[in-house]
Amino acid sequence: MLQKVWLAAPVAPIARLYPALAVALALLAGGILAALPSATFAQAPAPAAPARANPATKPKATEQAQPAPQAAPAQPATPSSGPEKINSALPAWTTSCGSQARSAAPDCKLEQRVFAKETSRLLSAASIVVPGNTRQPMLLLQLVNGLAIQQGVSVNVDDGAATPVMLQSCDGNGCYATLALTPALLESMRSGKVMTVKATVANRETLAIQHLLTDFAAAFDAVK
Repeated sequence: MLQKVWLAAPVAPIARLYPALAVALALLAGGILAALPSATFAQAPAPAAPARANPATKPKATEQAQPAPQAAPAQPATPSSGPEKINSALPAWTTSCGSQARSAAPDCKLEQRVFAKETSRLLSAASIVVPGNTRQPMLLLQLVNGLAIQQGVSVNVDDGAATPVMLQSCDGNGCYATLALTPALLESMRSGKVMTVKATVANRETLAIQHLLTDFAAAFDAVK
C-alpha cells in the first residue's frame, strides 16, 4: 500500500532570517514546517508590518470563512432483482431424452444450473427427471458442500409455501436432495417466475438460491 509522504524543504536557516520567505518556500514544497521534533503543527506566517491608516479609506469588512460543503452520503448498492441468464438467446432449461433399449420408453430430463457471478462456482443444479416407465416427475438437486444435513432443504415458488426436500447425502461434488413433484407444485412451477431453494450451511446461515422458471412450461411439455 502506498503511503503519502509530506516533504519539508530545508528552510530552517532562512526561517530565522526571513520568516515570511520561509513560509512561502514551505508552501511551494508542499510541506509543513516543524518547529519542535516532538510536536507537529501548522506554522502561522509572520505578522506583516501595520499599514498606515488612510482616513479617506474605510476599513473593509472581515470576510468570514465558509465551511466546506459536505460530501453526499454514499448510496447503498441496489440489490440484484434475481438470477440472470448467461446467454439470453438460449432457453433457461435444457432438455434431453434417452433410453437404454430401442423398445424402452425414453427417460427425459430438464436441467438448469446456477453459478456464482463472481467466482463461476456451481451453486445449484436443478433437474426434473421424468422416467420412461412411470412418467412421474422427480426433482433432483445438487447443491454446494458444507450444508447442515440435519436442517434439510426446502423449495418454494414465488411467494408460495415452502416444501421440504429430503437431503440424501454429500460428497466431493456437493450435496444431493430429491423430491417427488406433486401436481400442485408442478403447476406452480409451470406458471411461476422463480423457484427458490433454501438450505442451511454449517455456520447456521441460510443459503437461498433462485432458479428461473422462464421457459419451464414449454420445456416440460416437450418431455412429459
